[in-house]
Amino acid sequence: GIALDSVRAGNDDEAIPGIGQAELGQRRRQSLAVGPAPRMLKDDRIGTGASAIQFVPAIQQKVAMLAVFQRTAPWVLPKLDASVSPAWQARFRRHPVTQRALRALLYAQFEFLNWSLNVPRLRKRLERAAIANAYRSIKDEALREKVVPHYAIGCKRVLQSNTWYRALAQPNVSVLGGVER
Repeated sequence: GIALDSVRAGNDDEAIPGIGQAELGQRRRQSLAVGPAPRMLKDDRIGTGASAIQFVPAIQQKVAMLAVFQRTAPWVLPKLDASVSPAWQARFRRHPVTQRALRALLYAQFEFLNWSLNVPRLRKRLERAAIANAYRSIKDEALREKVVPHYAIGCKRVLQSNTWYRALAQPNVSVLGGVER
């Protein structure tokens, strides 16, 4: 199975309402095993940073309950992610310059994304794309209010995922605010 040990985000001086520092320290030391018996575990030590964007969707179906603690909701854009077919893999092997060109194009795309954060009109388009990403997966208005940021995109790291909001919308997941530094 997968060993989960000290899964958390934030600083050592973080505070979680209703949980004392001693109990929080004890929870950090706990190890959980995710094995062939799914939905047996309870984990409540997850934040909403770049690691959680990848980790939460991966474990959501394997745990009985998952509480996601967040200080501030991140902006999450859809991830342009596609599998590379065997035919394209063969092309890349025969013509490595093709693969290098694709990688350069992907690099340029991210550079453009970062540059566009300095252009108000483009920044608003990015915000609309991120909000639409949340609305596609989350029908619960109260949950959307919690997970859609209330600050301008680019103030914090912009994340990308096609599975984050879908995982948060599941009945075994709770998104909790009020986490302080």
